Order: sequence, then structure tokens, then C-alpha cells
Amino acid sequence: MVAQPDTPKPRRRFQWRGFLIRLAVVLFVLLNAMAIMQARGMCHYERPTAKTTYLSRLNGWGKASVLFCGPTIRRQLNTQTPRDFGMAYKSQRFPGARGIRLEAWRVSGDPRKPVVLMFPGYGASKDTLLRAAAEFHAMGNELCLVDFHGAGGSDGATTTVGFDEADDVIAAAGQLGSNRKCVLYATSMGAAATLRAVHLGKVKPQGMILEAPFDRFLNTIGNRFENMRLPEFPFAHLLVFWSGATNGFNGFNHNPIEYARSVQCPTLLMQGEYDELVGSDVPAKFGAVLGSHGTIKTIPGAWHAFLCKTQPEIWRSNVHEFLAELK
Repeated sequence: MVAQPDTPKPRRRFQWRGFLIRLAVVLFVLLNAMAIMQARGMCHYERPTAKTTYLSRLNGWGKASVLFCGPTIRRQLNTQTPRDFGMAYKSQRFPGARGIRLEAWRVSGDPRKPVVLMFPGYGASKDTLLRAAAEFHAMGNELCLVDFHGAGGSDGATTTVGFDEADDVIAAAGQLGSNRKCVLYATSMGAAATLRAVHLGKVKPQGMILEAPFDRFLNTIGNRFENMRLPEFPFAHLLVFWSGATNGFNGFNHNPIEYARSVQCPTLLMQGEYDELVGSDVPAKFGAVLGSHGTIKTIPGAWHAFLCKTQPEIWRSNVHEFLAELK
């Protein structure tokens, strides 16, 4: 019997389709995991002793670490009080968004003038408002400086970048009583929260003074990735989705430019000439939406927020003129 030669086994072709599907699944899971870590870092304040991540100061490895692990935002505490600026004050506590207790400072003033309700920006405590508060106090206004939940003397450890903070604005306005007129002053994220509070129809101020509000949550997150020299899509879209999904709101609908359509009171909106976080085209967008209710001022030589500190004379002139025209 003659032995038959071994028949060579056919070569197995590489299954490119299956490989590409598996690769796509891995990349999808990886990108979403990164976005979830980013969302947690952005919306959760760490202990006060933690070191806040500043994207502008990071090298290549630092940016990679932030991309995979998310940023660190420390809880900012109040290191000064109105007394350091020559103002007597009283502390007040009351429930805000989701029942979280907030802390506010009340500074007395002329009861014939509106109370100026003051709200800080993202990750900031109310002591960052003290320089502006001193200016309002010199004009004779009563003041109420409020810490959003998660910052300063308020309880909590999270933020929704202005969405739930609108309920903090509503709660603070409710402490004044229905018969007392108020002017809302807010910076950055605080301005976004203030616009949403007015949009909800639960706060009706005599006027608003807003500094550097972002127009759309997606746009401001996109600016963040551009500053890291990364493409906006899909990173910004995933981060907006998970920021909302993990905190109970729709991030794609969190758009102060749309809230501004509900504004019916005189509004002074100021933004620094070199504001890289919001974008130089944003004031014009708000101006178009606010129409006759809006007064838009670009502050030369200034960056993002703290306009009272960087250009005090221009800021003072704008605010004095605006308040003098309120009826």
C-alpha cells in the first residue's frame, strides 16, 4: 500500500472584518471610559489640599494623564471675608439645589436700593467676589454673596457647571422676600446659572450684570480640548454626554445663549478682550439674543472674568452707568 503524501492545509485568511469590529469596540469602550473619568474630574471637587489641574501649565505627559484620568479640581475655601474689605456682615445658611445647604454673606446697605445678589464662577468660592462687592457697597447697595453647592462654606462636593446651580440662585433670591428688588451679579459659570434661573421664571430681577458667560456647554468644552490641541469631536461630545448622564441633566441642552431669550430685564454683559475660555464671538451672540435688553461691553486688555480686578476703572464706569439707568 502506497503512502499518500500529506495534503497541505489551506492557509487561513486573516479575518479583517472581525478584527476591525473588535478594534472598534475596544476603542469605543476606551473613549467612553476616558470621557467618564473626565466628567467625574470636571464635576467633582476634591479635598481643599488637592492640586488643581491647569491645562495651560501642562507638558505632553501631563496632558496625556489628564486625558486618561481626568482633571483635578480642588474645593476652594473662603480665605477672606467682607470684613477684610471694611464691610460688616452676617453669615446665613439655607437649602439650595437638591436640598444641599448653602452659605451666604449678607452686607447691609441702603434699603431704597436693590440688593445685589452675587454668584462666583466655576470652582470658585464667594470670596473671589469681594473686590466687586466692595464697589457695590460703596454705591450704597445691600449685598448677598453666595457660595454654590460644593464650594466655599456650602455643603456638597459636586457641580453641574451651572445647571443645578440655577436652583441655588433661585433659593438665594427667595431669601430676600417677594417685595425686595434685586440685581443679579454673576461671573462665568455663575452667569450661566443666573440666566437659567431667569429662564425658569422663578427669579425676576430688576437687572443683571453678567461677566463672561459661555454660550453653549458643548462649545466651552470644545474650547477646552482645543486648548489641549485635541479635536473637539468626539472628545467634547462624549464629555458633554457623560457629564450630564452622570449628574442628571442633558448637557447638550445646557445652553445659556438659549436661556437668554427669556430675559426681560436690563442686562449688562461684560467680557475680556482676550477671553480664550469663552471665545471672542460670544458677546455678539448674546447681544443679538438680548436685543434692546442687553448692553454689551468688551473690556480691553482683560482675560476671563475678574474684570473688576484687571480693569477696575472701566468696570466701575460700566457698572455705575448701568445701575444709574435702572428704573
